[in-house]
Amino acid sequence: MCWPWRRLSRRPGRRTMFADRLRRLRERMAAAGVPALLVTDAAGCFYLSGLTGGEGTVVVTREAGYLLVDPRITCQAREEVGHLEIKEFRGSLYGALEQLAAGAGITSLAFEAANLSVQQADRLKEKLPGITCVPVPEILAELRQVKEPEEIERIRRAAAITDAAWDEIRPEIAPGLTEKEVAGWLEYALRCHGADGYAFPTIVASGPRAAMAHGTAGERRLRPGDLVVVDMGAVYQGYCADLTRTVVAGKPDARQREVYAAVKRSGETALALAAPGVKTDFLEQVAREVLKEYGLEEYFGHRLGHGVGISVHEGPSFSHEASVELVPGMVITIEPGVYIPDWGGVRIENLVLVTASGSEVLSRAVEGWGE
Repeated sequence: MCWPWRRLSRRPGRRTMFADRLRRLRERMAAAGVPALLVTDAAGCFYLSGLTGGEGTVVVTREAGYLLVDPRITCQAREEVGHLEIKEFRGSLYGALEQLAAGAGITSLAFEAANLSVQQADRLKEKLPGITCVPVPEILAELRQVKEPEEIERIRRAAAITDAAWDEIRPEIAPGLTEKEVAGWLEYALRCHGADGYAFPTIVASGPRAAMAHGTAGERRLRPGDLVVVDMGAVYQGYCADLTRTVVAGKPDARQREVYAAVKRSGETALALAAPGVKTDFLEQVAREVLKEYGLEEYFGHRLGHGVGISVHEGPSFSHEASVELVPGMVITIEPGVYIPDWGGVRIENLVLVTASGSEVLSRAVEGWGE
């Protein structure tokens, strides 16, 4: 039975929100000469439909919107989605797309090239011979870069849950624990504080392994004086948080204090300049210049940050090739790091909301050594 009171997107406010998203998407489609758009990635489908669980395919035309689901999802779709026409299909999705195209008069169907592999794109063209299937830039992904008030509140809540979990477990990180044990405690704390899930498997890397920017938590036991890098994030109502803190299992030595101070200053310098109109690659350049003063720039091997929302890694990009000008409503990370082989690493990552007057740090978790 489909319970009508669970039809979230049928609430007037949410219907308006989804209608506005579709309107803005259609404006971008019109500007790009796209009559119909196929959305296959889970984040994009959730953004346009509100359907939870990562299932479903969305097709948007200039006049209508459709959600294609198989029988396992139909009941859930009817409960959660009230603004798209739900099309149940049995068998092949390609057959369902062909049938939809015939009924809706779709002769050209665009898809975001970044979300389909070459093999999948070729298969789509093969299975829909009567339809021109055209790869296009990330129209929807660009739209998702600027968050609406409801999205910001969900991210804010995810950040608060993450902060609370870290602040609870941080004093317990000590020699003798394994990285897996620390990760398990943190993930349990995230759930206890209200997380619906995890943005990614919690990273805990200690000692020399802390030089691995994305080191998977393993069986290694923390030893006195180890640097411990922890990267974690809650999911709350479909939206992610992302937080990194570095501590020492015991008391930090002079070198650890020096590297930590450099990373902290690098992030704070970039954060002070984060504001509308500033480009993401400029923020990274500023952060790198600070690390260069300490002779550490060569050990910073990744981008300064990324966007966060439905996906823990999304636009805006911080790369030089795809630098983006910040605008109010974007949520980004600022996460300088230093990773020295056979020594360890330090990373400090904060979640940041771009506001009309500058920026707001959403991450409030305790930093530093806890001495």
